Parts: sequence; structure tokens; C-alpha cells
Amino acid sequence: MGSNPGGLKLLSAIVHKEGIIIKQNEIREGTNEIKAFKPLLKDIEINGAVVTADAMHCQRENAKFLVEEKGADI
Repeated sequence: MGSNPGGLKLLSAIVHKEGIIIKQNEIREGTNEIKAFKPLLKDIEINGAVVTADAMHCQRENAKFLVEEKGADI
């Protein structure tokens, strides 16, 4: 685990209806989930989908990315 005593940290994209994880990205030391949000979703087709996320991701930049770049409903 190196200098991260808390272990591996992951951010996941999940399709709730099927109950499956479709993508996971590691949250590397020195960064956080907010910075990992867009890279996680950039290659996933979410046009017209409803995206739910933790309150930490309720950032203007994330909302703009989801609606304007990804075509999601929030």
C-alpha cells in the first residue's frame, strides 16, 4: 500500500438497473474524486441518461460537462 494507509481508492460508474460497474478509475495519491469525475465519464455514452453522484460532485464544472458535453440529464 505504500504511503496510502487507507488502501486503494476507486471511483466507479455503475448502471443501477443491471447492478454492474462499467468503469473504475483509481484515485491516485495527491488527487481526489472531484478531479477524477470527468475522466471517469468521458468515454461512457450517457446521452439522455440520468446521472446521480455524491454531493461532492455537485460542482458547476461537472454539471456543465454532463449537460453540454455528454448530453446527460441532471
